[in-house]
Amino acid sequence: VYSSDLELCKRFKHIIISEYIQNPLLYEGRKFHLRMYILINCDATWSFWERGKAMTAKLPYKKGDWTNKGIHDSHGETTPKDIYFPEDILPKDKYEYVYQQMRIILSAVAKIIMPHVKCYEESKYCCEVFGIDFMLTDDYIVKLIEINAEAGYGAKNEDKTKYKQYCSEYFDWFYKESLLSKLFRESVMMKRNVKNKKKNNFKQGRVLLKRNTASKTYLFADKEKDRKSTRLNS
Repeated sequence: VYSSDLELCKRFKHIIISEYIQNPLLYEGRKFHLRMYILINCDATWSFWERGKAMTAKLPYKKGDWTNKGIHDSHGETTPKDIYFPEDILPKDKYEYVYQQMRIILSAVAKIIMPHVKCYEESKYCCEVFGIDFMLTDDYIVKLIEINAEAGYGAKNEDKTKYKQYCSEYFDWFYKESLLSKLFRESVMMKRNVKNKKKNNFKQGRVLLKRNTASKTYLFADKEKDRKSTRLNS
């Protein structure tokens, strides 16, 4: 235990001590972390959005000078431009390797969070989006840094075209995966199925009616034939 750790113990009631990541993957020479998103529904289902943004440190990374926040702290305000994940960060052949690790981590996260997910009294079907902060090592190992209740994001560049697309994809994902949207889609599908079933029943009824009418006509015709043949024989 270092003297600085003892000082922290005196200053704070609860502290977390963890191993420092000394081989971070760098973006243009700077340390960064990823802000990703997980949506958790009250029915114990969850979804991970495979898009995110990177937040960099202010200064180029170097080992040492550990108290220099400009080197080791990554934040939105120290990020010079919009950096999108995965396209601005990963080579394409690393996409699935990194995503697979993230899914494993988030499945464990969801299990921890799920027992504490409760809706407000006026809502039976709730969900929440959490901001997940990841770091990557230089050999593409994923590290979970923290989970944030506030999942906001913003844009830095003047040309907002890519940012608008990013936002559009985010809300498409939210609409697709949120519980209320799922229930709405299911109810629509049920109504369509009932409607289609009624149509099918009506069509089947018409077919049966035609068949019955035809069989009765044939039966009537056969009886007439029998009567005629009887008369001729007599």
